[in-house]
Amino acid sequence: MSKVKIIQSAIGLLLPFLLIIFLSDAPYSYFSAQDSMLKIAFKRSGKRVQECNEEEFIKQEAAKYAEMQKTRQGVPMDVGKKAGCSRERFPVFIEMYVDGEKILTKDYPPIGIRKDGPSFVYDRFLIKPGKHKVFVKIKDGGPDSPFFTMDKEMEFIQGKIMLLRF
Repeated sequence: MSKVKIIQSAIGLLLPFLLIIFLSDAPYSYFSAQDSMLKIAFKRSGKRVQECNEEEFIKQEAAKYAEMQKTRQGVPMDVGKKAGCSRERFPVFIEMYVDGEKILTKDYPPIGIRKDGPSFVYDRFLIKPGKHKVFVKIKDGGPDSPFFTMDKEMEFIQGKIMLLRF
């Protein structure tokens, strides 16, 4: 290979490398510096759709199998089914108001194939800097379950992210 081709190859590889190094330090913001951001992020398990008393079921099964073992030998005990109750959970419902204006109304479904895991809540909102009244209602049960509420006055600072802890 000639020296010219080696120099061309080196420049061809060096140029993208220098561009990547130069551009990777460029500042980037997800929101304007004049605004502030409110983030809500947490994990919560909703109540079960079908309530079960698994502990009582296991006690009943244990008593039944203890009685069967008196008459027979080697009776297998299977309490894996746990009364056949569904493990499905209700979604977590959230309503959020900032200064009396509704900014969020959403159901966060439970994860998992059987809908038996927790609900992951993550949302973010641009808010004007200053003091604002934040009111949040959360329901983790069915339509008749009560709301958990939080009423808080928060100071939003320009260019900062505020996390809502609930």
